[in-house]
Amino acid sequence: MFELFFHELRDSLFGGRLAVAFLVMLVAFLISLGMMSQEYENRLENYQESMSLSADDLFYNKVVYWVHQSGATDDSDTLTYPMGKVKKPDPLLFFSRGMDVDMCKAVEFVATFPIIDITYRPLQDANLLKILFSAPDLLFVVKVLVSLLAILFAYNLICEERERGTLKLLLASGSSRTAIFAGKLLGGLLSIWLAFTAAFLVYLLSLSLLTPVSLQGEMLARILLIFLTSLLHIAVFFGIGALVSVFTRHSATALILALFLWLVFVFVLPGLSSLITQQFVPVDSRQKVARMKLEKAQEMEEEYAQAHPDEDRSNTAGYGQRSDAIRQEVSDALQQIDEEHRRRRELQAELTTNLARISPIGSTTYLFSALSHSGIDDVALYQSDLQRIRSELDGQITALLKNFSLQEYLASGWDVSDQMEGLSLLDYSRNASFSQMTLAETLSLAWVDFVLLAAFSLVAIAISAIRFNFYDPR
Repeated sequence: MFELFFHELRDSLFGGRLAVAFLVMLVAFLISLGMMSQEYENRLENYQESMSLSADDLFYNKVVYWVHQSGATDDSDTLTYPMGKVKKPDPLLFFSRGMDVDMCKAVEFVATFPIIDITYRPLQDANLLKILFSAPDLLFVVKVLVSLLAILFAYNLICEERERGTLKLLLASGSSRTAIFAGKLLGGLLSIWLAFTAAFLVYLLSLSLLTPVSLQGEMLARILLIFLTSLLHIAVFFGIGALVSVFTRHSATALILALFLWLVFVFVLPGLSSLITQQFVPVDSRQKVARMKLEKAQEMEEEYAQAHPDEDRSNTAGYGQRSDAIRQEVSDALQQIDEEHRRRRELQAELTTNLARISPIGSTTYLFSALSHSGIDDVALYQSDLQRIRSELDGQITALLKNFSLQEYLASGWDVSDQMEGLSLLDYSRNASFSQMTLAETLSLAWVDFVLLAAFSLVAIAISAIRFNFYDPR
């Protein structure tokens, strides 16, 4: 077995396969690094700019009073035009963009009093072509290119030996089938692992020297786990290639079958999981949710107006002309609509996650994104932070409005932005208080994907070994 192992390793090294694989991966890694570096620096600049915003920048507020023909003021509305606050980009963005798109948009806390709403704007990026030609993160390169190289390393592992006639010689020499298969498998797998490791180390060195990213602390532990995930990912597709090699008798046939399986596992199965989920758990669009909120607010306002026709509702604003008496009820009702929408989105995401795991690409994607702070659970944590701030602001602004009077505004120009200086939004933004999952929390949720990747590789290799025991060398 050891003789075949070293023979396979030498063949890869001196035959040029290992060098070619290393160069191909290295070029792809460095291209990814260069493109992602520009995106990261733009995001970092946006964040630093948002950190310098004042209360006036955040909340340019204008109070508008509707005036009757008689000249008397009656109802009021509040228009707020806030500048966006952005979350500080995570350095692990280079490894996996994941669901970062849901956490990198400018966040607007829109105070259409008395309702605090949260809206989003696209990233402030002048190059719109980036939408069409987005930068590939390391995950994309590993999923597509590295998996392809792994399967190409193994697709003719056995059938090529049969075509050359060397398989019969190996069996005739007294070597057991188990030793032959294990030697060739381990030698070939170690070859592709060495090529990947060398390219990955150069990538890390370039990341540290050429970008603002500092590799230290927990980030290093996460990178190590991303590296181990990549090795498991390679083992899975090498095992699939080995499986093809023992079920075919010709290298040309094995190549076609290997490429077909690569397409199915990398592209078809992950796409099908999303398609199936949308059929069983449909989720309303954001536009429909916004319309539902508007209709609900108007309905509650009309019901209250009919029940209290003589009540003075001059000090009201928001979606319509709500009375102070139902401000909290309306806010709770609108938040309930948001919560239901969020719940269905999470249910859809959970079902998609489980279905996508029928392909090893699913587990690789979830591990990369979770370890890079851009997974599904990280987005949920981000959303909970927004809801927490929403509730805090709602309470503080409601308290401010209790002391508001039209006479004070007309006499001295009551300015909401001046009143905002002490509110938690500024502290929240300036202190970058978005929460992040610890490594222990991430592993407690992602361990199943490590197990699945290991199981995928072991099953493929085990079936290949069993099949080789019945393989006809003639």
